Amino acid sequence: MKKNLPLIFLFLCCQMAIFAQTNPSPLEAEANAAASGTQKDMWELGLNAGHFMSIGDLDFDPSFAVGLHVRKALDYVFSLRLDLQYGILKGGNDNHPISDYTTTLMGGTIQGVASLNNLKWSNKPRKTNIYIFAGLGMNNFKVEYNEGLPGEGSYPSEWNACADFGAGIAFKISPKFNIGIEHKAGMVFGGRADLVDAWDNKNFNRTSFRDVLHYSNIRLNFNLGKSDSKTEPLYWVNPMDAVMSDITELKARPKLDLTDTDNDGVIDMLDQDNNTPEGAPVNAKGIALDSDGDGIKDYEDKEPFSPPGYTINSEGVSQAPEYMTEKKVNDLIDARLREYELSEAADNSASRGGWFLPMIHFEMNSSKLRKTDYAALANVAYVMKENPGLRILVTGYTDQTASEEYNAMLSYNRAKAAIDFLVSTHGINRENLVLNYGGEKENLVPTANASLMNRRVEFKIAKNETEMEAPGNVKTPESNFKGNKDAGY
Repeated sequence: MKKNLPLIFLFLCCQMAIFAQTNPSPLEAEANAAASGTQKDMWELGLNAGHFMSIGDLDFDPSFAVGLHVRKALDYVFSLRLDLQYGILKGGNDNHPISDYTTTLMGGTIQGVASLNNLKWSNKPRKTNIYIFAGLGMNNFKVEYNEGLPGEGSYPSEWNACADFGAGIAFKISPKFNIGIEHKAGMVFGGRADLVDAWDNKNFNRTSFRDVLHYSNIRLNFNLGKSDSKTEPLYWVNPMDAVMSDITELKARPKLDLTDTDNDGVIDMLDQDNNTPEGAPVNAKGIALDSDGDGIKDYEDKEPFSPPGYTINSEGVSQAPEYMTEKKVNDLIDARLREYELSEAADNSASRGGWFLPMIHFEMNSSKLRKTDYAALANVAYVMKENPGLRILVTGYTDQTASEEYNAMLSYNRAKAAIDFLVSTHGINRENLVLNYGGEKENLVPTANASLMNRRVEFKIAKNETEMEAPGNVKTPESNFKGNKDAGY
């Protein structure tokens, strides 16, 4: 084994150099492919089996070996192949000290392969592939033998450097499959180079220095990859195919014609509208521009850059609203004040008829004021205190869930509760409050069901209204109303 160390070291250095040269970075690979005109191609996976023998000091018996390989093209001629093998060798001689031997061997080599058919370029498709190869690697073999007098013996398994070379021919069956016939010869380096057949010819005149391994085999080869994105391995591809394809494409291209019919700066070969008016601005495809996307071409648009969001007229001009000046705003406010008779010059109560005063609401079957309405009542009181001569009409209403008689009395009680609160809490003069009630009439929400909005008291500026008396012959409700609408109390 120590004798083999220099050879093993040399072998590893060679493999590292090969790996460095055949595994460039992705950018380098893409650049190299573009420069060399090569295409992305498939990998090849092969299975093989055949006759295995050793030519050395003893006669050989027919033996058998199997193997597999992976192969990748470097270009149209050269490729790399990792070849693995397992086999059993047998032989011997009845008239020799070694009557018979059995050697079990396994190993692998990395081979450089040259496809000879691509050395001659033609436009014919490749149906066969003739190639030669040579490689370096490692193998391991174990020998068992029978001697005449001493008896049985063996050489234990041990790794050794090795080399092989050979030639073959493959026949294409389909773009994904081919069958090959190959023969290779191999030899072992080191002190065990002549022990493959168990005999190294010590003390004999005849010697072969080292045993030579021969392997004749049939190979089934499969191309791995998607046909729509990769070609067959490049050693199956005619290098002229890419050249002829490029030439055909160039011939099919239209002749350069610089004619520009409408003089818009875009030649007719690229112009998608050869009839644009003279001077009309166009895009790179020769189509008249519509810069603001309003449907009117720029050459017809009196406002080519209309602001978005506005309607446009037939000439492409946006119909943007006219912004009002401060004077116009003030004039509009004064006009509205005059319309509602609220100008500062008006000081009589009739002119305040359009004032807005809040309203308050009540729970079902109740005339009790809600605390949430105290603020609204305070606002009413504030207006009355600021206008001492102002008379306010206080009108109560109900929803339609009880009888009309019941609702009339309930609406009266709600208006009275509001008046009493303004008088007792805020000190409003009772004579300035006019009590009215409407029962279930004049609903704000058009529904016969319960409605908080309909259960209300409204406050308005009184004009000529008079105070209404309490409903006659109607008992004041003391409990919840029950029954249907016409059930009375």
